Amino acid sequence: MDIVRTILSMVSMLIGVYSFVIIVRIIISWILLFMRKGLVYNPRLEKVDEILGSICDPYLKAFRWITILRWQFLDLTPLVGIALLNIVRSALGLLSNIQNITVFVIVAVLISEIWKNIGFFIFLILVIALFVRYALGRSTGPNISNLLNSFDSVLEKPVGFVYNLFYNKKRVSDQKLVLTAAIFYLVVMIVLGIGIGYLVSFLWSL
Repeated sequence: MDIVRTILSMVSMLIGVYSFVIIVRIIISWILLFMRKGLVYNPRLEKVDEILGSICDPYLKAFRWITILRWQFLDLTPLVGIALLNIVRSALGLLSNIQNITVFVIVAVLISEIWKNIGFFIFLILVIALFVRYALGRSTGPNISNLLNSFDSVLEKPVGFVYNLFYNKKRVSDQKLVLTAAIFYLVVMIVLGIGIGYLVSFLWSL
């Protein structure tokens, strides 16, 4: 078991190094992007970017299908790749410190890390966005309509799901629908968090 824990620890360390290389690659690519827009060319930095691209791009291309994180010249999909690596690294680091590693323990760690690193933050951002949208709907100002349209374009699907769930084919004000959606997803986030906590504890006990 000591050998297994040592291997897990080394793999976790290598993933951490690879994540750091990806972050450097992202920063350099953004710097070069703005330099190119200003018609500035740095051959050394371009070469470094090319080398790092050959190391990181084969992995990062797997996330290019997430179009919601791509806006014109700005591509945020690498952040998803980094988040996934962090989940694996944290899971391996935790497993390397456990005396008795079982399938149930591995599943428990993965569920816990995925929820903490992805699921919880998705729900948190969604709930915050819905409450902000509700607050904007109660405000008045020259640019409020533009802000509302921006929020509505992003929140259309989750709000539409709540409408079909609670108000299907009924007339309801936008504000009431948005508030209902905010409370619904907040409750779901809390219930999921508690449920996952109990599930993880149960798996650890097996």
